[in-house]
Amino acid sequence: TKTLELDLILAKIAQKLKSDSAKQQLHQFNPSKEIDEIHQMLDESVDMLSLIQRLGGLPLLPDFDLFSLFNYAKIGRDYTLQDLLYIRLFLRMEKDLFNYLKERDQLKITTPHLDIYFQSLSRHQHLLDLIQEKLDEDGLLYDHASVKLNQIRKDQKRFEKQLQDKLQKLLIDYQSYLNEAVIVMRNNRFCLAVKDAFKNKIKGVVHDVSASKQTVYIEPEQTRSITALLEGLNVEDTKEIERIIQAISQAVQKEAESLVVNTEVFVHLDLVHAKAAYAQEIDGVKPLINREGTIDLINAKHPLLDSKKVVPIRIQVDGRKKIVLITGPNTGGKTVALKTIGLLTLMTQVGILTPLQPNSQIAIFDQIFADIGDEQSIIQSLSTFSSHLTKIIKMTETVSDQSLILLDELGSGTDPNEGVALAIAILEYFKAFNVRMVVTTHYSELKSYAFEQAHIQTAS
Repeated sequence: TKTLELDLILAKIAQKLKSDSAKQQLHQFNPSKEIDEIHQMLDESVDMLSLIQRLGGLPLLPDFDLFSLFNYAKIGRDYTLQDLLYIRLFLRMEKDLFNYLKERDQLKITTPHLDIYFQSLSRHQHLLDLIQEKLDEDGLLYDHASVKLNQIRKDQKRFEKQLQDKLQKLLIDYQSYLNEAVIVMRNNRFCLAVKDAFKNKIKGVVHDVSASKQTVYIEPEQTRSITALLEGLNVEDTKEIERIIQAISQAVQKEAESLVVNTEVFVHLDLVHAKAAYAQEIDGVKPLINREGTIDLINAKHPLLDSKKVVPIRIQVDGRKKIVLITGPNTGGKTVALKTIGLLTLMTQVGILTPLQPNSQIAIFDQIFADIGDEQSIIQSLSTFSSHLTKIIKMTETVSDQSLILLDELGSGTDPNEGVALAIAILEYFKAFNVRMVVTTHYSELKSYAFEQAHIQTAS
């Protein structure tokens, strides 16, 4: 797949994915040999492409795959406020997707191959309402999140005002004893900045002394009872917040199973969506597919080349003409033609729509062998010729019927007479199998050989 650059196609699709789970699945993709599975994958992409073209992309958010959070239910672990913010985003995305499907229905867009996924989705509007009712946009609990919390917050405000009023009065009463007419915080207590000489004039607790020893920071006795009340309320506030979060956590965890199922569906839709979005960029379509080894590419383009500049190719390989020999000048596009055949076949077998005419035929193969370009092995210090030969030897050891073989500049890199003889021997060897072969060459002797063979077709 690397020789034929499928990895580069998958990398382009990966950039369009929203979730890490979908990226993992994409990189674990292996070309399928099952024609029904390939049809299903391509049909899903066709349905998704029609949605994208008429409705825009699916409203999926980045990093929506919250499997780890939804699995908290298994260990009975409560959520943090940050966790609940992520869950709220997920539930809003879920709601947006249902609205998207409603719009699809209004426009009478049919997506028969995706409906099984859409119909398996559960609605969790009640959970979204619950979280939105309790949490503000910053992830803080509203005062009205519970009756008790509301009362605590009211009491806090009342005592905070009493404390501030008392402190302001003390600033006036004790102004002659103070270094500064300000209230300062020390050890989380409101203190007055008292001159050292007058520290015994004010009853209270000393919390700090300035570096110069000129100022003593005293929490006045008159405010200590109010501060104690406030501290008690703060403890109650924390406990009530924990209780509310626990209640929301339990409500979410009751729905954990259906939330996990929804996430799995979204991951699959993420994959199909990315493939369809890429197909839109390259004008990808679903070709006709067969297991008979019939290749008929009409106006096929290599998807990694500029579609405005690339010259489309037409090529046919079938059971009657099992081998195609392509000749032509250097830089004439022979290698690109080879790669196009191999890459479009691989793309089809992983369910990606391809840039060609929809009445084109693509065959499904059990194995695809490709020896393309000057991939000399420096580590094994092989010459270009030896490197190619080593690959061809491996092919002869594992080849079977239902294989596609792509060989670039067969027999090159050595003495022309030996190269031609070797090339003919290789073609003769593979003739015994029901394979499909596309070979490029610049040897005129090979062309002469090909003309005499009923199963070889020449192309330029």
